[in-house]
Formats: sequence, structure tokens, C-alpha cells
Amino acid sequence: MTGQPTDADILAAIKHHNPNGTMTYVIANVLRPKFKDVKTAYVRYRLKALERDGAVRRTQTSYMTQLCWALDQS
Repeated sequence: MTGQPTDADILAAIKHHNPNGTMTYVIANVLRPKFKDVKTAYVRYRLKALERDGAVRRTQTSYMTQLCWALDQS
């Protein structure tokens, strides 16, 4: 499939891999078999929008520049 993943696709990728914390690049890699041309920057952009909407939250990571995301259970 070509095009860009929807927010539902991104949330499903987080849920499939690890709902308690998944790095941005891992989410992009999970989506790549279905969305061949997806860019990590696009996934990060959509995750920040989902964070504003309250669907995901950033979690602690030992890396300075990598972002880790979890489904917001509240």
C-alpha cells in the first residue's frame, strides 16, 4: 500500500509492538511493510498531534534525542 498511515494505523503499531513505550523509529519500521515510503519524520509529526489530542504520551527513555511513545490510558 502506498500513501501515508492514518492515526489509527500509528496507534495500532504502538499497540502491536509495545503499548507501554515504543521509539518513533520502531513505529515507523512496523508501518513500513504496509506503507513503503513512510518517513520517520512524518510518524513523529503525527505522534505529536496525537499527543496534543491525548491519545499518546511521551515516556522516559535513557536516550537524549530519541522519543518514546506509549498509549495514554487515562
